[in-house]
Amino acid sequence: MPFKKRRIKKSPNKNTERSQRNQESEPSLSQLFPGVGRLTLDLRYLGRQGEILEDEHVEYNPQDEVFLLVSCPGGCNDGQTNLEAKIGAMISQHQTTSEGRAKCAQQLFSSADICGCELVCRIQVDYAPS
Repeated sequence: MPFKKRRIKKSPNKNTERSQRNQESEPSLSQLFPGVGRLTLDLRYLGRQGEILEDEHVEYNPQDEVFLLVSCPGGCNDGQTNLEAKIGAMISQHQTTSEGRAKCAQQLFSSADICGCELVCRIQVDYAPS
């Protein structure tokens, strides 16, 4: 019986798919929040005993891509905090600074305990001159 080669369905190769994913990037600051000149985030993650796990300072200009989903560095491996709603509320009220705290409520990877890492966040919005 002769060997018959199976036909493979034509689809984009992995490099083409990767470049398409990269092009589907995050919106810029001016697209997400028109009228904002600069957005500054001071993010600090505290562990369960109050130790500093991560300390980060991020500044976005109007043309920069904005990623407002902050990942938890704790042992849960999938905890995230979305800052977009908080920043949107600040901008709608035309506030310039705000501070907040959020605790990670995800289950730890290795046990049934809650992660409990805390995000301490300071947000500063500089508005573009109109």
